[in-house]
Amino acid sequence: MHTKIEDQVITFATKDANFTGNYGTSKTVTISLDVYTKDVSYFGFGQTTRPLIVEMRDYDTPPAGLNYSSVWYYLGDFDPNKPLQHFSVTIADTKSKGLPAGWGGYGAISEDMHPELPSDRTFKNILASVDQLVFSTAMPGVVSDFVNFDVALDNISISAVPEPSETLMLGAGLGLLGLVARRRKRNGQVVN
Repeated sequence: MHTKIEDQVITFATKDANFTGNYGTSKTVTISLDVYTKDVSYFGFGQTTRPLIVEMRDYDTPPAGLNYSSVWYYLGDFDPNKPLQHFSVTIADTKSKGLPAGWGGYGAISEDMHPELPSDRTFKNILASVDQLVFSTAMPGVVSDFVNFDVALDNISISAVPEPSETLMLGAGLGLLGLVARRRKRNGQVVN
């Protein structure tokens, strides 16, 4: 994904089923991507940087007055002085109710005027219903100036470690298939 634009923020978003769904079916999840930064500048008056976040949005139970609630993580900066970078974040416990260190929430405003998760939402239930995966320079609660962007994202990957019960079921199923194949071979049947 590549963009070359003058704007306050840029956002790359997908609702593709390969990147959305129930993240809670896995024990841990790692999101990673490569970033290419050719330009982030103030209209020819010098280079600058912009933050890059990953955000997982849930549209199913939106808070009053908003379209979604979400959890987000600051990955690093689009930085023209570091044109090629690799970013990743690992969610060590998809069943955590509270926000893990470094994670933020969106859907409500705290008393000190910062974005946060609504009181009826948890990290766990946002991850159980991810409708959209977003990479953006729009860090919740931060206002940005207009700049020239020439940036790209590539090699986006979601890696999941299945729950132990899923691994056991998969292993048992493969073992059963191997046993049936060996039995057929012993009995002279062709195994495909």
